[in-house]
Amino acid sequence: MGYDVHITRADDWVDAESKPISLDQWLAYIRSDPEMRLDGCAIAKIDGQPALAYENDGLAVWISYSQHNPNGNMAWFDLRRGRIVVKNPDE
Repeated sequence: MGYDVHITRADDWVDAESKPISLDQWLAYIRSDPEMRLDGCAIAKIDGQPALAYENDGLAVWISYSQHNPNGNMAWFDLRRGRIVVKNPDE
C-alpha cells in the first residue's frame, strides 16, 4: 500500500491552486538543495526497455531517498496544479 505526500501553501491540498507554489519558486528550491535533482522526465521500464515517459518542467528526484535506485525506484517530486506531490517518501 502506498501513500502520497502533498506539499502546498493551502490549508487543504485540493485547494492548492488558490495559493500555488510557482515553478520559479520550486526551481529555486531545487537549485539550493544538493539532495534534489531536476530531471523534467521520468521513464518507466519493462524488462529494461523504456515503456512509458512522463515529462514536466517541475519534475525532480530526491537523490538521498533511502531506496534510490537509478534503474528503478526513485522518489519523484512533481510540481503540478500549484502543489508538489511525491509518492512513498522516507520520513
